[in-house]
Amino acid sequence: MEGNYPMVAALSKKESRPGKLIKNLEGSKLKGDMIICISEFWDTLAIKFTAHFGKLILPLYPDLTPSSSPSSILVPDVGNRFHDRAKEAYAIYGKECLTFLQQDDFITQEASPIAYEKFIAHSVTVNNGFDLLWKIVSSLSPKLGGHQPLSLKDPVDKFGSIPNEQLTELYVRASRLIQEIVISNDTPGQSNFLKGRFIDILWKYQRLHHALNTIYQGWNKFKRLHQNNLHVTQFKTTLEDIYTAIIDYGDSNSSFVPSCSPPLATDDAII
Repeated sequence: MEGNYPMVAALSKKESRPGKLIKNLEGSKLKGDMIICISEFWDTLAIKFTAHFGKLILPLYPDLTPSSSPSSILVPDVGNRFHDRAKEAYAIYGKECLTFLQQDDFITQEASPIAYEKFIAHSVTVNNGFDLLWKIVSSLSPKLGGHQPLSLKDPVDKFGSIPNEQLTELYVRASRLIQEIVISNDTPGQSNFLKGRFIDILWKYQRLHHALNTIYQGWNKFKRLHQNNLHVTQFKTTLEDIYTAIIDYGDSNSSFVPSCSPPLATDDAII
């Protein structure tokens, strides 16, 4: 049935005719080369495609596989009675998608230098927006057969507090980096080191010792027991556990992490 091919059905609907897709995609931007940025961008577009066509036409990032190219999903095999019409719709809407991707603010060299290079390289030979989007995303995604664009060791090693940063903001940044580690299918090592960095940063403040004592002792015991295999054995305590321990302690002054990296251990620090 035509309903199984939303782009085919959309060609005959006024509200989703060609010309309107670009407007519906406006505001979507690739914000960085980290895999989490790439996955969020893909999901944003997938959701906007769904809003435009009235049905999920492409899987969300967690459900993607190396065989999930848009053409393989949206155009049925030769012999299917909708093949020709679907191929036509794929070309028409693909052209619109390409026009969107060619806008100046979709991807910038400043925000996403590696993805930008991929975009420029593939733009020369790829003339369909769906295909170009897939080329960029799959080439930068290990689970799709590409290569991880950035090493996670450097951002983990350099992770620290920012001047006048709230504890919640520090936690959110750490959580986002953990997400990047997970989505990159990295070994437990980097997530262990990041949680260790998070604990050590907060332990510099003596006022937090009571709230963090059990976790801090657990982390140090874990390091001693697994000093030769920290990269493969997961430290079970999560960032949420650490954050919650501080919040549950109930110190109303524990809202801010002072300006320092690493922080200074003083009784007077406003946490």
